Amino acid sequence: MELLNVLRVLMHHRIAVALGAVAAVAVGAVASGALSAGSPERSPAARGEALIRVLIDTPQSLMATTVVKGAQTVHPRSFLLANLLAGDQLTAAVEREAGLRPGDLVILGPATTEPPVTPGLPERAAEAATVAALIEQEHALTVAIDPSVPIMSIRAAAPDAASARELAGAAVAALQATTAETGGKGGGVEVEPLGSVLSRSVATQTARNFIGGVAAVIAFIFWCAAIVVLGGLTRLWRRLGAQTAPST
Repeated sequence: MELLNVLRVLMHHRIAVALGAVAAVAVGAVASGALSAGSPERSPAARGEALIRVLIDTPQSLMATTVVKGAQTVHPRSFLLANLLAGDQLTAAVEREAGLRPGDLVILGPATTEPPVTPGLPERAAEAATVAALIEQEHALTVAIDPSVPIMSIRAAAPDAASARELAGAAVAALQATTAETGGKGGGVEVEPLGSVLSRSVATQTARNFIGGVAAVIAFIFWCAAIVVLGGLTRLWRRLGAQTAPST
């Protein structure tokens, strides 16, 4: 019944609803970057992304045998390394290695529920670009650990593919330097890249269009709600005026 009343009010104010639809489309266009809200600068239509997987291994490689010192703890230590990489100290080390200024990089992770990364999925690195866009950060890393084997996935997002590739390499270098310093002779863990860094440029306009669509819907809903509320207040005001008017 309430819904019917709302629809009745909106139908009665069709012109106002139509104007609200136009305004909502404009809001969505601004949010998606199709229109400028007063600034000539536009967000880039593409970003760079990179993905590299590294094996957290023991000095006597687990590829040969699992009967080595530290084999039972290497997987938990891989989670520790991932958390260290997301910490302030290693974030600063990666920034220095990649030639970034302090505060230019954000590192998120690790995601302990990450499914195993299968071949042919460099596209998964797009998640890092999405995260970077959401937090308005030009450079970002996401770190995840395979839940079954000590393999770390490092995804980088940057303004272009070359920068993303360099950023992923800097993260690996920082990890290797840390394990070399703390491992000691005959102990600790080692970080071994599994293949080269995969990188590419990806369009970000799809995500921006989605944001613009959501903004347009929200704006239109608020506009319609304002029409209904103002319509109700107008009717109430008229009713009170009629009740207080002197009879002749």
